[in-house]
Amino acid sequence: MHVILKHKNTGELKELNIGWSWSLLFLSSLFGLPLFLRNLNFHGTCLLVLSVMAYLADWSALLPASSEGLQVVQGLIALATVLYSFFMAFRGNRLTGINMLASGWEFCELDRTGAEHARGKWQLDTASA
Repeated sequence: MHVILKHKNTGELKELNIGWSWSLLFLSSLFGLPLFLRNLNFHGTCLLVLSVMAYLADWSALLPASSEGLQVVQGLIALATVLYSFFMAFRGNRLTGINMLASGWEFCELDRTGAEHARGKWQLDTASA
């Protein structure tokens, strides 16, 4: 299910899914780029740091003195990236919606059922949104 949001000043309309985000699951580990595009800068930075750490660990593995400890670090970084990607797939649309509502967007009047569903799923106070 999706909801349509309208910017108060510009009248621009955007459609946002309410639940699971496949794009965030598969693409958020690419330096956090989809998160930066959604203005979720903290989460984008977290995944950017994990991506840089993964690449540094991969380059370190090419050194002749690489050890078993490096393989453990690489595995932990990969696990953290996968878990964070699943978290963002589960919560990313909610965080995006809340961020948009806080920055001048509102639920479109034409999409009342989607708006009510979003308020319930995103745990919004009906008086504030």
